[in-house]
Amino acid sequence: MIETLALQALLCDRGGDRPAALEALERSLALAADLPEARLALAYYHYWGFHDYAAALAELDACDLLRGPCKSSLV
Repeated sequence: MIETLALQALLCDRGGDRPAALEALERSLALAADLPEARLALAYYHYWGFHDYAAALAELDACDLLRGPCKSSLV
C-alpha cells in the first residue's frame, strides 16, 4: 500500500507534490522504521522521482536487511 501511494504521488506529480510524498514517506518510517514496505517506497521515490539510483539502491539494501530480497519486487 505504501509503495502504491509513493508511486501515485510521483507519477501524478504535475503540481510539485514531491515534498508531500517525501513527508508521507518519512512519517511512515518514523512510525515503523522496521517496515520493509516503507523502505521500498522510499526506493521508488528516489528512483522514479529523481533518477537517484544510488539512493534507491541504498534503500533496497536496507529493505533486504529487514525482510530479504526486495529487488525482485521491482521487476
